[in-house]
Amino acid sequence: MFVAGAFTEEVGGDADLRFWSRLRTFINIRPELKELSTEVNVAGVKAGIKGSLKSDPTFRRRMQEKMAGHLGALVEEVRNHIREVVNGIGAAEGVVLLVDSIEHIRGTSANAEEVQASLENLFAGHADHLQIPHLHIVYTVPPWLKVRFAGLSALYEPGGV
Repeated sequence: MFVAGAFTEEVGGDADLRFWSRLRTFINIRPELKELSTEVNVAGVKAGIKGSLKSDPTFRRRMQEKMAGHLGALVEEVRNHIREVVNGIGAAEGVVLLVDSIEHIRGTSANAEEVQASLENLFAGHADHLQIPHLHIVYTVPPWLKVRFAGLSALYEPGGV
């Protein structure tokens, strides 16, 4: 069993930093993302991109708009990254990724409905993108999600919701 600190040591480096570097490369090699590429390079790798996505709604909106046509390629890039990390720890099976505290995402009084709609779209509309081959993933989703989408469990077989 690996915990976060041991996991980072085991894969021989900062997997998080490698992901943000990989995201920047993903954006930079696509000519249609040139405008976004400049902003991403200025923002830097980990702290800049991650920080801008968290704190700059304009940057986040532009990134969403520009990346909309590249969702399939981005999903594949993330899956490749995860596959490399899992291979780096030498575990052929039995690796579990916990994505915790999603149920705490609520937004503010000004954007609560938008945040709720985004979570609904993510888990109901993109269930296939949230599943990674050869990796068990546990998402802690808001309890209301199962009520709003009665068939949600079928999208996440064999574990369900």
